[in-house]
Amino acid sequence: MENKIIYEQSVNKRGIVTFSCNGKLLYSAYNPQKEANNYLTSIPDLDKKQTIITFCGANFINDELDKKAEIRNIISFEPVDFPINKENTKVHRSKTLKDLEDTICKLKIDSENIAIITWPPFIETQKDIFIEYLRKIKDILIKQTLSNVTDKAFTQIETRHVTINKNKLADFHILLDKKVSAAPPAVIFAAGASLSAQLEFIQPYLNKVMTFAYPSSLPYLQKAGIPVDYTIAVDPGYATFYHLMKFHRPIELLCPLSLSSSIFSLKNYKPLIFNYGSEKENKLFENTNIIKSLPEGSVAFNLFSILKRVGYTQIILLGQDFCFIDGASHIKGGFFETEYIYQSDYKSGIEDKIKKLEESRLPTYIKDQDKRLKTDTAMSVYYNHFLENSKNLPLFLAGKPYNTFCGQLPVLEESFFKMLPVINKKDYKFATLLFSPDKKT
Repeated sequence: MENKIIYEQSVNKRGIVTFSCNGKLLYSAYNPQKEANNYLTSIPDLDKKQTIITFCGANFINDELDKKAEIRNIISFEPVDFPINKENTKVHRSKTLKDLEDTICKLKIDSENIAIITWPPFIETQKDIFIEYLRKIKDILIKQTLSNVTDKAFTQIETRHVTINKNKLADFHILLDKKVSAAPPAVIFAAGASLSAQLEFIQPYLNKVMTFAYPSSLPYLQKAGIPVDYTIAVDPGYATFYHLMKFHRPIELLCPLSLSSSIFSLKNYKPLIFNYGSEKENKLFENTNIIKSLPEGSVAFNLFSILKRVGYTQIILLGQDFCFIDGASHIKGGFFETEYIYQSDYKSGIEDKIKKLEESRLPTYIKDQDKRLKTDTAMSVYYNHFLENSKNLPLFLAGKPYNTFCGQLPVLEESFFKMLPVINKKDYKFATLLFSPDKKT
């Protein structure tokens, strides 16, 4: 029979309260408050942090943090109830991970100013469960701070790019908010390691569908001789240019005006501009019927929203894995977005102990029905984000996908594609127009 975990309060002769678990002390029996203060003193650069996430059981650490003027917010994760002798002015208490995520989102945390503090003897009482909690807290932080820090890091860059690129706008076509009549299925090529096998399945039917690709899959598709009708890019950083410059065929590029001007200098791309929702873009395009697609955490969701907006009712994903296959996360010879994610500044501000948890190389898995698929932190965060945000989209898989997304997405068999008519792709092009700021389009 499994031992029951019992947390107990005790009071010494001097009236000092402390706690134990199954008879083993978790905090000092003589002065747990001083013990907490000494522990905080041992944490480097704590005085540089404005937000602290604590997972420490009893309130001793919170009490000491509350005294520090430089700390603005203390987010206390409390899945186990301990008595609280006094309320702390800066403490936001969260009993569940959902509460914690809501608080982090509400506070708009800057990852450069976060520290995570745990109390090791408390963590050891339910090590497997609490380590899993820590991993989920880390994923929440990455998801939230990735968005916040990306906004912070890129807003200045994007504003500068819009300012520069608007001078070229008269030479660009804008993407109009008009339906594609009787749109055929749209096939999207992602860069997961399963793409090569899935190309064999879809290749006979490419004359029956419209094809779209993310920049990271373009070089592989070029080498494989796969025709691509459109690509899409939103990231203003170097990674986008790095992928796109490897592809040499003429292609239309769905993009906001905030991309680097170096991308617009690539001669084989025809930009089709959509409104990414910045103040400058809204002003520039206020008299046009341009499609607006706001930042949604991933370029994939920009493409999904645009396709749905113009009338596509079947969006088929190929190579969208979010996991490793035979040790590879991306197609052979592909270029790895994950490398850029791991090099981003957002990770540098997360407390060292959480980094070390990842660096310990404990395997990370995502669940797909009755399977566990090996992945890494970045891909698992995006996978969970994908599952949460794709439920109301007309998304499908095809053939024999490696990841079935917990059965959430229908799988189209070969018989579906055999029944499709051959199409004239010119009939299903996006509606576009040369930009003109002086008249309604």
